[in-house]
Order: sequence, then structure tokens, then C-alpha cells
Amino acid sequence: MKRRILSLSLVAIVAGAAPLQADAPVIDHHAVACIVAGKFPKLRACFSSEIARAKTFFHAEGVHDWYYVEMGPDQREAVPPAGEAAKPLAASSAGEACYTGILPRASRKLIRRRIEYYIEVVNPRNETGRTDEHQPIVVRRALDCEKKGPVAPISPTGPTAVFPSLPAGFTISTFPTAAVVGATTVAAGVAVAVAASNGGSTPTPTQTPAPAPVPSTAPTPGTPETPPPTTPLGLSCAADPRSGPAPLTVAFTASPSGGTGSYDFDWSFGDGGTAHGPHPTHTYTSAGNFDAVVRVTSGTQVRQCDRTIGVGSAPPTSFSLRVSLAGSGTGTVTDDHGKINCGPTCSATYVSGTQVALTPAAASGSAFGAWSGDCSGAGSCVVNIDGPKAVTARFDIAPSPTPTPTPTPSPKISPMATLTFKAIATFGRFEETVSGNVNFQPSDNDCSVNTPATPTTCTEVHPVPTTVTLTADASAFCECTLFVCWGGACAGTDTANGSVCTLVLDSDKSASATFQDSPCVVGSSRPGLLWLSQLDVAGAMGQITVNGGTEFAAGGRSLHALTMPAADNRFEAMLVQAEGKPGSWRFDLQDPDAIVPGSLKVLRGDVELITPASVVFRLKGEVGMNPSRYRWAAPGDVNAFFGLMLDNVMNLVILAGILILVYGFPERLVYTRMFPGTALGVMFGDLVYTWLAFRLARKEGRSDVTAMPLGLDAPSTIGMAFTVLGPAFVAAKMRLPEAEAGVLAWQVGMACMMLIGLFKLAMSFLGGAIQKAVPQAGLLGSLAGVGIALMGCLQLGDILAEPVVGLLSLGLIFWALVARLRLPFRVPGVLASVAAGAAVYYGFGALGLLSRPLARPLIDFSVGLPVPTLGFIQGMPLALAQYLPMAVPFAILTVVGGINVTESARLAGDDYKTRSILLTEAAATLLAGLCGGVSQTTPYIGHPAYKAMGGRAAYTLACGLFVGLGGMLGYIPLLARVLPLACLAPILVFVGFDIVSQAFHETPPDHAPAVCFAILPSIAQLLLIVLGKANPLFPAAALEPGRVASATQIPVAFAENFGVFVLLAHGFILTAMLWGAALAFLIDRRIARAAAVLGIAAVLAAFGLIHSVLPTGGIYLPWSPSLLGSRTPYHWAAAYVLLAGTVVGLARTRAFAESEAPGRKVA
Repeated sequence: MKRRILSLSLVAIVAGAAPLQADAPVIDHHAVACIVAGKFPKLRACFSSEIARAKTFFHAEGVHDWYYVEMGPDQREAVPPAGEAAKPLAASSAGEACYTGILPRASRKLIRRRIEYYIEVVNPRNETGRTDEHQPIVVRRALDCEKKGPVAPISPTGPTAVFPSLPAGFTISTFPTAAVVGATTVAAGVAVAVAASNGGSTPTPTQTPAPAPVPSTAPTPGTPETPPPTTPLGLSCAADPRSGPAPLTVAFTASPSGGTGSYDFDWSFGDGGTAHGPHPTHTYTSAGNFDAVVRVTSGTQVRQCDRTIGVGSAPPTSFSLRVSLAGSGTGTVTDDHGKINCGPTCSATYVSGTQVALTPAAASGSAFGAWSGDCSGAGSCVVNIDGPKAVTARFDIAPSPTPTPTPTPSPKISPMATLTFKAIATFGRFEETVSGNVNFQPSDNDCSVNTPATPTTCTEVHPVPTTVTLTADASAFCECTLFVCWGGACAGTDTANGSVCTLVLDSDKSASATFQDSPCVVGSSRPGLLWLSQLDVAGAMGQITVNGGTEFAAGGRSLHALTMPAADNRFEAMLVQAEGKPGSWRFDLQDPDAIVPGSLKVLRGDVELITPASVVFRLKGEVGMNPSRYRWAAPGDVNAFFGLMLDNVMNLVILAGILILVYGFPERLVYTRMFPGTALGVMFGDLVYTWLAFRLARKEGRSDVTAMPLGLDAPSTIGMAFTVLGPAFVAAKMRLPEAEAGVLAWQVGMACMMLIGLFKLAMSFLGGAIQKAVPQAGLLGSLAGVGIALMGCLQLGDILAEPVVGLLSLGLIFWALVARLRLPFRVPGVLASVAAGAAVYYGFGALGLLSRPLARPLIDFSVGLPVPTLGFIQGMPLALAQYLPMAVPFAILTVVGGINVTESARLAGDDYKTRSILLTEAAATLLAGLCGGVSQTTPYIGHPAYKAMGGRAAYTLACGLFVGLGGMLGYIPLLARVLPLACLAPILVFVGFDIVSQAFHETPPDHAPAVCFAILPSIAQLLLIVLGKANPLFPAAALEPGRVASATQIPVAFAENFGVFVLLAHGFILTAMLWGAALAFLIDRRIARAAAVLGIAAVLAAFGLIHSVLPTGGIYLPWSPSLLGSRTPYHWAAAYVLLAGTVVGLARTRAFAESEAPGRKVA
């Protein structure tokens, strides 16, 4: 049995390591076979000689750390030698002394598991004795023990204390307030801590974090008792809730540790109120921000902790008004606020002090009688709402009046007129589907036409004179239809102001409307811009930009339309790829006059104008370049800016939420030290990427270069918080005050950032080679998995948590960015989505209509400057010793991602150098770490999406400045508190869609299975994130499935199966790239390369860079003790090697040679 020993004296060390002396105490103990769950088991032992101290050590099966309880004299008498009278145990000297140890209650989670225990004693001469280790099983009831052996007796009360803390799976009796037992403080029934200062050696439990131990030992007879040493006093405090409207009742908690074990608490609540004790409550009655401070004194040590409480104005008091109807008649009562209409609505709620005027309205045959209740009489009724009110209105049946005979009018016959109308559809030069509709008013009839049908004839008959309004709708059935003109009685109607004709039908008339194939413009009959592209260039891909909007044209014939043209349109075309052979690119323009003179040009290649309406660009010899001025700012930059900026803000929101809400980091440390340096890294990277876009545009003579987006890496932002910063803070709080622990955890985070930056700097020189060696199915397929699982499906949790907010924001994103439909006033789609979602969130929240209560954010600016610091040097030893295995996978993730997104940008037309992209990323990470940042930057995978939005370089320039200055001036933390995730997450869904689309469009069709295969590891990562949030133990399923199954009460088979997904999720980006590349090579019959990729995967799996067994996903040596003897790394490595050998062997068979497809080569 492996255990750690705390040696507290030279005698104890010798006793723990050497055989016991002959006169060591002998223990008489009858082992128990069963322990009843939910009861306090009592273990009894008797000793042959006088003893100074006895303990019972125990732990649950599978737990490495030991816990103990002190044993005390048994209530029964000892058995004396013959001839002597019985004495109480405390007075017995020659007889056998008996002690009892009471264990805490085993919870029902431990049923059918074993509890290991042994008893250890020390006599006055510091000689020790101990029993063997016994393993009783936990049962539901004593009858379940059957014939296994004796059941542990039950004690009515629990142990005074468990040392050093109460282990998981056990419970203990509770006390209403803190009590002091000897030198040990007991709070809620659990002693704070204890450690032996002399006596026998004691196993040191480490499983449950606890405050620093306070010595508490039974003194040896004849030895003066030594006062316990004082440890440093630590203090943490909490308040719940931290904000809300007045009156606000807040529960405060102070949690001291160390010191003498005795504490005095003095609270000041910031509004004049004070209190004492560890758990006071206080009610704030007025609005404002209040600093609640607790001062804890232990001996001569004093610690202080504070929390800021934000109290809003008290909501107005409201009362109800109820209206009742009485009497034999009928009628209604309404109010002047539009709330009551009785009949159907007879009660409403009003703010106190409101004046409400009620108005009766009798129905036909009835008359209003009088008011009663809070109004009286038959006059007006005005109710002052100063409490609940009730009013009754009485309506009586009115006497029937004598009817007056009405003379019968003579019939009048009006003349009638007929309108004959024809709806005509004609083909234009492009022969697209043509359809249209004309609506008649006041009859509300329709006259429709659809090609290839003949003109539709409709008739209307109306009295003379009747005004008839005819409205032509060209987009009713097909968006490729244009309303051309009116004919007949409507001829000459000005169609520039709308497709409406008004006729006065004073006689029979005829009219017509003609529709033709062309895109239509909303609110106008001016024709859209339509053109045919005929690209006859070997291996060519064309890109057409009109008014900042971009479309792609493949080789051959394709139809393009601009449905919302300007008065003058700028038309540019560019070959993004070609084989350098002569060819031509022809455009047939429906309306050449709509093009700005001189703007119709090809940006690569020599051109020759043939005719004004049909433009042919002759590409003579190799495609060259014609310089073009770079349009670095375009309307699409607005949408791109909001998308990139809000993506970064959302990552900072998540980082702050994990550190402050989950781990309890001091807010000021997060907002004024971590945020400024992190934001500085984003600003530096985006500014450099903006400059790279200018350089690429100047080099290639292009005007449509889109800058590479850069921001905070979401996986490592979340991962660093959960695997480095949070655990480092928890460990530091065990020995340091909260403020100092936070600074140390921050320094460890900076050190990890510096290590990540140095790793990325070295890897940047290999990025280009990796990009050329790995097929696009591996590079883009790995990103497609992130797009589907993490940017798509995972965000639905935040979107649909508030469906009223989330679906509205998502729908606006789809409208503006996916369907590419315009919003009123040309509002950018991303801005509209966030603004509408936030407005609905706070509007519905104020009315109490959200799924969850509205949390009012604290409006505060946390200003901090990113000052360079060498604090990372202090955190470097801890980072190297404990957290480097967690940090390296995040560095690999962004390096691989940077290579992939550079390939994605190249396929979209922007051929950046991989080394430049990775070097910038590494420099931004190093700068952020040097200035206090804790989250690394990375080039974002949404470059094609931002290019599709029409972004150029202005969006990265604006985003870098906005995020960088926001982290310093404090408005980014404010946005982190204000914007709900439900209106931010839809942006990531759109970017994810665009990534997946590119992965399938830019890879060869034969490689589609490889792209699908590369998506799967990201789905495993999605499962790990979701289930890991549900229970933090689940990520350990790959290493210890049995322990996870017992602790979470799930079947072992499920835990083992989920462990496979954990392995697949660790290093998922690298795994996806390798899987996609291997299968793409296999499809192309490049067997040697496929085997080489599988060999690389085997090496990476052996050392945990992919398929890591550790719950943290860290790297290791396969024989490391941290793997607890697991053979999983060897299994994965062997699997890849076996598959590689099988592939190579099959490639040497005749069957492979016969199955080789034409044009394939065996490498």
C-alpha cells in the first residue's frame, strides 16, 4: 500500500522504519467485516500496557491519502488482574486499557466499496504499535452483511474531528456555530486541521485541500504541554449576491485559516452597519456601491478582506385594480391607460400613486346605472392607486323606445364599366425564368403571368366612376424578373417612382403590364446589373468585385447579378489563379452604361476592348500584373470589425467569468493586470497583420486584399483558465493570503505565456514546409471540425439559453450575412444582431420575461496599463515543474491552426507567407506575456468569412485599436459585464458555417471522406467540454474509469467508453490534421506518405501530444508514474504502427496494382 509519511520526530522516524521493540504496546482488536452506510461506526481496541495516544487511520478504497480520528477511553471498565477490583479505564494502570475510535458516516455513494483502516498507538516512551490493515465493506443495512463477519457497532454521535479534513464520501455531525475543542477549531462539525508534533509517524492526507495544519497532540504523561505553534493567518471572504435592487439582503462569509485556530470577526458593511461572526447577513436599503470589509484577528495576527456590493434603486411598488360588472344590463368599462377593457380584461396592475379614470359604455338596450366600491354615484370615476382597489359598475336594461317607421328608398341603378387587363412576360437576352403579378384594388384580385405561358387576360367590372389602383410586383415569384413598363390606359405612367398605375374607371378601358428577365431593385423599376461571364483560361479561377461585393467565377459560362446597383457601378475582375497560358475572359453586360467609365478592367493580364456591350479581355502569354491602388477601407469592414471585435470580447468575457466566478480571483487583478497585457497582444498582432495586407496588395497590385484576422484563441483561453491559472490559484491559497495567491497564479500564467511564445517562435520557421507537405483535406478538415462542433453546436447552448434573444440575433445574422439581404438604412448585420439581441435581453429582463432572472451589471471602468514586468521569472519555476505539460499542447494547437488558416486565406485569394503569420503570432504572445497577459493570440480561422463580408484592412486596424485600448481604459471589462452571450454567440455560428463550406469547396471531390474523417475529433472535444462541465471527474475516465464510475455512480462500461472520447479529444486539432492527411494520401494512392503520417501519429500518441491519458491533456513519458501503470500510450502507438505496416504490405500485392485508378501514382 502506497502512502506518504509525515515524520515529526527522530523517534517517530525510527519507529516507522524499524521493527517494533519487544516491549512495544500490544493491541487487542477484533476486526469488523461490514460498516453500515449513514451510521457512525465505533471501532474498539484494548492495550496490554499504558499508552499515551491512539488513532484510527482510514480511507475509502482506491484513495491514496489517509485520514484519522483520535481514539478516546471506552465507557466500559477495563479488565483488571485477578485479585484486584475493577477501576474506571482512566485510572487503570496494571489492567488492560480499552479505547474507542468513532469514524465519520460513510455516504450511500460508498455502498459496496471497502473502507481500509488500521489502529496505531504510542506509549509514554514513544514506542509504537499498530494492527494490520482491515477492509470492511460498506453495506446498506446490517442484514446485508450476511455471514461475512461482525458488523461495526454504531455510535449515537460522530467524532469530534477528522484530521486533516473530512474526506470525500463521508459526512459528520454538524454544529450550528463554531466551537473550540481543545486546541482545534470545529466549524460545521469538522475540525480545521491538525498534525502530530511528536509521537508516532502519521500518513499525510493530501486529497482534499485544507487550511494549514494546527498541531494538536495529547501530551505525554509527565511532560509539560507545549502550546501549539502559530501558522500564518490566511483569509478569504465571499458575498452573495454581489448586486441587485434595494432592499438587498446579502449573506457574507469569512473563511480564515492558520493563525492560532481562534478568530475574532469585525464586519463593516459600508453603510454604517457592523456585525461580528463568520457568517453575518446585512440588508442594504439605499442605492449605491458599498465596500464591505471584514477584519479577522487571531492572536497577534490581523487580516482584512473586502467585497464591493452594488445596490440599485428599489423597484416601484405596484397595486392591482379590479373591475366587476353587475345589474340586469350589459356594457364595458375601459381605463385611460389602455390596460382594462372589461369584458375580457377586468384587472390590471399600476404603479403606486397612479390616477386611473374609468369610463363606462352601455351596450345596445342597456344603460349605465352607478358605481360602487372605491367609486360611487353615476358620475365620473377616478381611482387613486395607493393600495389594492376594486370598483363595480352596474348596467340596467333600458326601456324600449317606440320605433319610428323608416321610408323605403327607391332603388338606384348605377352604370357599370369593364377593365380588361393583360399581364405580359417577355424573354430578355439572358432567357431566364420570367414571372410577375398585378394586384387590383379595391377588389384585391390578382392577375399573374408565368413563362412560357401566353399573356394572361383578366377583367374587372365596377360601378361608374370607380378609382382602380394597379400594383405590379416583379419579385412575387422569381427574383430574376424585372417590371418593364405599363401599356394601354396606363401607358406613360412614370415607373421611376414605383410600379403603380391609378385609373378612374368611368368607361370600359384596357391596360397591360410587361415583365422581363433581369434582377429588380426594391422600390424602383430601374434594371439591376446582370452579366454573363465566359472564362476560357486554363486552370483559371476568377474573382469579380462590384461596388465592394465579391463573387467567384469558375472556368466556363456563369451568370451573375447585382440586385441593388448604384447609379454608377465600379466593376473589377481578377484572376486569382491560372496556369499562365493564353486565353480570354468575356463579359456580356446587359447595361454597359451603368458601369463607371474606366472601371471595367482585369487586374492581372493584358486586356483588349472588343465592343462596348461585349467586353473580351485577351490574356496574351503569361498572366502579368497591372498595378492597382489598394482600397484598404470598404463598407464591408464595418461588419467584419464587429464580428472580429465581438469574438475577442466574448473570449475575454469567458476568461473573466471562469477566473472570478468559478475560482474567486480578485476582480481588480483580472481587470487591471491580466486584461491590459492580453489586449496589448491583440492590438500588436492586428496592427502587424494590417501592415502585411498593405504589403501584399502592393506586391500583387490588387485592391481587394483582406487582412488576416487575429485575436484571442478560444480553446487555450478556456484551457489556460481551467488547467493553469485556476489550479495555481487554489494551490497558492493553501499557504498564502488570497491577494498574494492571486499574484502568484498570475505570474505562473505569464511564465506559461512566455514559454508558449518561445515555442511558437521556433515552430514558425517550419510552418511553410508543413503547409506544403500536408494535403488540404488535413489542413481544412481540422478547421471544419472546429466550425461544426465548437463554433456551431457548442454555441447553441448560449444562444438557446435565452431563445427570445438568441434566435433573434441568429436570424439577423442569417438574413444579413448568409442570405446577404439588406437591412434598413444599410445597418451592418453584425451590429444589428448584437444591438437587437441586447435590447430584447434588457427589455424583457426589466419586465421579468426572460428564462432566467436579469443580472444587472455593475457599471465600472477598470483602468490599467500594460506595463512590462519581470514577474514571470517568479512564476517560472512552478510553470516548468507543474504546468508546462498543459501549456505545450495549446502552443501546438495555435501553430497548427496558424498553418491551416494561412492555407485557407491562400485559397480565398490572399497568399500570405506562413512564416510571417506565425512569427507575428509568436511575437504578439511574447509581448502579451511580458506585459501581464495570460491568454495567447492566434490568427483566426474566419478569413474567408471576413472576405465574403467585404472586409479589407480597416477592420483589423480598428479591432486592434478598440480591443487594445479597451483593455487598458476599462471599457472591455464593462462590455464583458453588459453584453449577454446569447447575442454574441451567433457570430461564431456564421464563421463556423463559412469554414465548413470552404473545407468542402476547396478540396478535391475525391477527398470529401478525408474532410469528414478530420471533423470527428472535434466532436469528441465537444463531448469532453459538455460532460466535463457536468462533472469535473469525467476527464479522468481515460486514466481511472473505475474510480470515475464509482464517484459519479455511472456504469463502468460507460466510463470506459467515454474514456475513448477523452483520448480522441486531447490534441484534437493535431489528430484531425493527421487523420485527414493520411486518408487523403491513401485516396491518392500515395502509400508511402500515408504510412509516414501514421508513423508520426504513433510517436505523438506515445508521448501524449495526441490521445493524452492524463485528465489535463498534458504530455508525458509513456513510463511516467503519473500514468498509474496505464498501457494506453503503448496501445495507441502500436495501433498506428500496425496500420502503417498493413497499408505498406497491401500496397505490394497484385490486388492493389489491379485496383489503381487511371492517372494515380504510387509514391
